[in-house]
Amino acid sequence: IREATEADRPILEDLVLAYLDEHWARPYSPPPPGPYLDEGQIVVAEVDGAVVGMAKGELREGLGHVSLVYLRPGARGQGGGRDLLQDLSTHFQEQGVEHVSLNVELPNDEALAWAKANPKKIFNSSN
Repeated sequence: IREATEADRPILEDLVLAYLDEHWARPYSPPPPGPYLDEGQIVVAEVDGAVVGMAKGELREGLGHVSLVYLRPGARGQGGGRDLLQDLSTHFQEQGVEHVSLNVELPNDEALAWAKANPKKIFNSSN
């Protein structure tokens, strides 16, 4: 897991488009990925030097918010999503954030099942 760079931009746009293609279920067209990637903290997961996933988070009124976690289908189930979330959680904790929220788009059954099975697993900063 590493912080995304400007050189990753084409891959990040491709990952956002893949996410939208797989999960967008709203009754209107999705926004373009470019402006979405202009702000926030973005981290990527790599396997053998290839970017296979990403997560994006931002500060909103002093709270951390994870707005996207996406892994290519072949990279799922190996802990990459958890590692991406952990990296963002650490980033937010270093900023003094004590609460982080996570979006799960419906109908993203895999992510929803994980979120229900792991409440506070990643983001509990008060031990």
